[in-house]
Amino acid sequence: KLLADISYHVTLTKTNSPPSAESKRQKWLEIPGFLVALVHQNQKALEEYTSTDDAYKALPFMPPETERQLEDYASACAAIQNVLLSLHAEGIGSKWATGPVIETPAFREL
Repeated sequence: KLLADISYHVTLTKTNSPPSAESKRQKWLEIPGFLVALVHQNQKALEEYTSTDDAYKALPFMPPETERQLEDYASACAAIQNVLLSLHAEGIGSKWATGPVIETPAFREL
């Protein structure tokens, strides 16, 4: 439910249309499950934004700054792909997706 609510607020901010935002929320509520994977990197830089800005405003893009951060990101991507392949082998449909919801402080607080 929290992800659907974040999607509602992000869509409302982008479109200024409550019906569009509610439609997006309903689509998110129909999804039977989520797998959320995060790579902890440059968290200190994010803290200054999460404490002062709108919870549904996109955070700035912060690419990996070190080789270790880049390796951690690549390892997380490989692990996610392996999970998706495993789900497929079991006949379970899945989708890798990113978007504006994951860019918000509200998502990071989940």
